[in-house]
Amino acid sequence: MCRSFEEIKVTVGSQPQHESRFEYFRDHEGNVAPEVHTALRQAKSLIVDGMRFLDRAAPVLLERRRNVWWTSWFFERRMRGIAMSVWAAVFETGTPIPFLGFEAAAAGTQTIADSLLEDAIRMISVDAYRLATIVDAYASCIKALQIRMWLDASSRHLLGSRKSRMQDRLKNALVEVQKALQRRHRPDFGEGEKPLDGRDEIDPDALCYINKVVKREGFVDDPAGL
Repeated sequence: MCRSFEEIKVTVGSQPQHESRFEYFRDHEGNVAPEVHTALRQAKSLIVDGMRFLDRAAPVLLERRRNVWWTSWFFERRMRGIAMSVWAAVFETGTPIPFLGFEAAAAGTQTIADSLLEDAIRMISVDAYRLATIVDAYASCIKALQIRMWLDASSRHLLGSRKSRMQDRLKNALVEVQKALQRRHRPDFGEGEKPLDGRDEIDPDALCYINKVVKREGFVDDPAGL
């Protein structure tokens, strides 16, 4: 469902392209089907359990000072959990939006997703794949917020500025992914530029994923996109 919705281009206040994709989740009267609500409630329970596990893992990572790989793994899983939380509430109206709404972060302040993205960019220098997974999850957060705003008219005028700032952060993050990929091939840590040897070349599948993330999120500049 999430990936299908992420491909829908929406301009808040207008009809989205591929609106027929929403029909799969509606009954014959145009309302969200009861089985969809049931499935989403079950998904919410699993997401809450997952986020609680990550909350328990956070102090362990901090206390034992795990390396960047483990920390960035935590960032990606937590970011994905935030995105899934919003997706699970996408058909709701008039209820708080998990993690991204003003109930979770006051206007003009960073959301948890913003902080995770900022920390990831600061910590990750050459692991373009790991950074791409975090940026991909952050983009999913934005798309979930946008679809929720389109479906819930009461949130449109309130959260428009937050979505715009998140879009700007996403643009900058995509640039950082490309920079990390460049450093991966020719890192320079003060000892002159020296290409990595063959053993350290990035995996072809990982490189394909990175390129797809950058390409897939490229429509962020399109006003009809994110």
